[in-house]
This record gives sequence, structure tokens and C-alpha cells, in this order.
Amino acid sequence: MTFFIVIDKLNIIDGWNFNEFFVHALLAKPLGNFLSILGYEVLVDRDTLIYYDTTLGYTQRVWIADDCSGIYSIFIFISFFISYIVVEYKKFDSYALYFLIIGVISAYVANILRMALIILAGHYRGGDALEWAHVNVGWMLFTLWMLIFWIIIINTLGLDKNNFSGRIKK
Repeated sequence: MTFFIVIDKLNIIDGWNFNEFFVHALLAKPLGNFLSILGYEVLVDRDTLIYYDTTLGYTQRVWIADDCSGIYSIFIFISFFISYIVVEYKKFDSYALYFLIIGVISAYVANILRMALIILAGHYRGGDALEWAHVNVGWMLFTLWMLIFWIIIINTLGLDKNNFSGRIKK
């Protein structure tokens, strides 16, 4: 975390600090593009997304914080994955590297989907729905994504289905 605090003080583009640039380039802009592809009119202004709230009849602004990056979810995933590789799979080969990369990319995509669902909740149902979605959709989507990913991992990397730990001898 200290790394992000230190690098935040660096101005990498005139008038932008690192966190603003990071949020704009990796979160706000891709989210705006995704919603535009889906047919919604949105405007991205640095780390802010402007959308139309149909319940109020005018636009609303949502600030996207660097905490919305999904970086904590990615760190949790990487920790779980490395633990699995060390304890169960016992080797770091090209399959493990492949699934690690796919896992990180899919965690990022799941985060963009999470943010899109939050904005759509605000678009169709207003600010209260946006707040509810902000609190709940993230952990629900992360849990679903992890479940699907681990089912694929366990079936692909080959755990003995009769002996889940793969090491307990009777």
C-alpha cells in the first residue's frame, strides 16, 4: 500500500497524479467504452463517469475511486492460486502460468462488469439502487467468478476427485 501512496505523489501527466491516471486509463475509460458498446450514453471525465438517471430525468456523476480497481480481489485471487499451486499442484509449469494470467485478466473483466452493473442500477433505479449495488454486487460477482474459476482449475489441473487433498493416505 505504501507503494501506491508514494507513487500517487508523482505527477506523470501535467495535472494528473498516478491514481487519477490509473483509474481513468484502466477503469473509467474501459467502463465508459463497455457501457457505450451496450448502447448507453455515458461521459468519462478523468476518474468520474457521468450517466443518465432515468428516475430523476437528469445526469448523475459517479466518482470512481482507486479502491474500485479490484486490485484487492486480484491479490486475494493470486494468493489463493499460489497456495493451491504450492500445496496441491506442486509445480509451477506453463499450465499454472496460463491459468494465473487468465485468472488475473478474468478478475479485471469481472470488475469492469461489476462497475457496469452498479452504473446500470443507478441508471434504471436511481441512487438508492446504485448504493445497494455498490455494497452488494461486488462480493456476489467475485464469489460467483471464483467458484466458476476454481471448478475449472480443479477439473483441468487434475485433483484426485476421490481424495480432494490428494495427499491423505489411509
